[in-house]
Amino acid sequence: MAFQKTNVLIFPAGAENALEINASLRHSVNFKVFGGSSVEDHAAFAYDNYIGGMPRLSDPDFLAALNAVIAEHDIGLIFPTHDTVAL
Repeated sequence: MAFQKTNVLIFPAGAENALEINASLRHSVNFKVFGGSSVEDHAAFAYDNYIGGMPRLSDPDFLAALNAVIAEHDIGLIFPTHDTVAL
């Protein structure tokens, strides 16, 4: 049986702590890192796998869009990088 990496989503991807998580995990043999953002910023250049254009957390479609990203990219872990996202 072949080893499969766990897909990880960091959201929002542009915050300082998000960039630190990305730097820590991006070369890991255990994880494939995805950065997700609602606003376009430098995160688009920092991640090998970037998902832009996600709705804002306050948008009624946020949860459906997040679930679609989870399903499409087989996300196994999410690192919320802002207090409101963690809640």
